[in-house]
Amino acid sequence: MNATTSPAKELSMSPSAVRSRAKRAAAKAFTDAAAPAKEVKVVVKAEPKAKAAPKTRKQATAAPIKINAAQKRTIGQIMASVAAGFLPIASFVMAHYESKSNPLLWVLVAAALMFSAPTLADWANKWSGNKYKAWGFTILLEGVMVASHTEWLSFAGLIILVAINATNAYQLAARKVVAE
Repeated sequence: MNATTSPAKELSMSPSAVRSRAKRAAAKAFTDAAAPAKEVKVVVKAEPKAKAAPKTRKQATAAPIKINAAQKRTIGQIMASVAAGFLPIASFVMAHYESKSNPLLWVLVAAALMFSAPTLADWANKWSGNKYKAWGFTILLEGVMVASHTEWLSFAGLIILVAINATNAYQLAARKVVAE
């Protein structure tokens, strides 16, 4: 079987045609082997490729910090929330610990309660639907926080007041548009 002839084609050829084809292929292979080899030129560069310069990184420059109106508002909201939450804490500490040695601190306790009371009453009025109930809740909650001798009860009042004041201040500060 010849390398150039497919097996199906050889089957369809006569035996004499297969022999003559094989003789021609052998003669060609003999003449190709007797022919001198062609020269092949190989070019080798002696110089290695130059390495690429390492990439330099740009130095970061300090850009001025720009704060947009929404960020200013958020910062203002957080500050208002912290300040409003601080007042019940301050009045609690002064009423329970510091006013015993300095009775004049009750003025500061009253000032903190006066600041907090309208906020608490408005908040309570929204869910109770009655301004008398709202003011009753306000007086009771702030009174328990300041005057109760049961420690867990006064702490519970303190936590409720801090949460209400801080949340309300955060929401109110969001409504204010900061002028640029």
